[in-house]
Amino acid sequence: SEMLSLAVTRTWRRAESIAPSDVPVVLGGETGTGKEVLARAIHERSGRAGPFLGINCGAVPSELIESTLFGHKRGAFSGATVDSPGVFRGAERGTLLLDEVGELPARAQVSLLRVLQEREVMPVGAHRAVPVDVRIVCASHAELGELVEENLLRRDLHMRLAGLSLQLPALRDRLEDLGLLVASICHSLGRPVPSVSRELLRSWFAYDWPGNVRELSQVLVTGAELAGDTELSMEHMPDRMRQPSDESDDLRGKLIDALERHRGNVSAVARELGKARVQIRRWCTRLGIDISGYR
Repeated sequence: SEMLSLAVTRTWRRAESIAPSDVPVVLGGETGTGKEVLARAIHERSGRAGPFLGINCGAVPSELIESTLFGHKRGAFSGATVDSPGVFRGAERGTLLLDEVGELPARAQVSLLRVLQEREVMPVGAHRAVPVDVRIVCASHAELGELVEENLLRRDLHMRLAGLSLQLPALRDRLEDLGLLVASICHSLGRPVPSVSRELLRSWFAYDWPGNVRELSQVLVTGAELAGDTELSMEHMPDRMRQPSDESDDLRGKLIDALERHRGNVSAVARELGKARVQIRRWCTRLGIDISGYR
């Protein structure tokens, strides 16, 4: 990581220094910025003997989330034909990544808080709690502090989870890393680093990369398949990269218009556009709009 941009190097160094402790870590950053990669690296440097497990809290139906996290006894609900340990006990003596932790339903947040306080889980349908030793890493594309303000995340749970917060920058904010990232992605896939046309390089530096490093990886793999042994050029890129999008211009205009009318009141803008405040702030960051300039 020596040669990566300063922001990323600093984040990785802080992650490495905290890895051997049990301090909970919160990883922030947009989708595709590499939060899971960093969580795995923290686990690998932690010296913990157990496994690394990850679960996306927003992807599990709310009625199943507690049994998924904490396990269940056979017969606890219809379909529970065998005992299940749940991911907490599955990660015993290891590390558990709770991705999109802000999407946990309220009841599961209470149960999670109990687990963190008591260091034991109560499987659904069980009468006795089971002790657990698990290091927690949380990831969220939304800022957890903002989720607390919007009453989507319990304040006491946030206090319990927020040991060290690390932010992973978006790819468009670290374009100086493009060359290194291309090399490291190709290396991890066991592929040769392709030669890239100058026109394509220019377009990569002008592109917004909404899917971040994950999108770069997909673009590289698909492009290399299409290019074969020839150099990578614009013709090997997906349509969205070949046509500059008018969508972001439309969105920018809409946001600026609403911010002017509501004098920079993000809540009012969010209500008007039918979006969460977090989303409005994220769009403004991505499109380079300074909200404070409208207040």
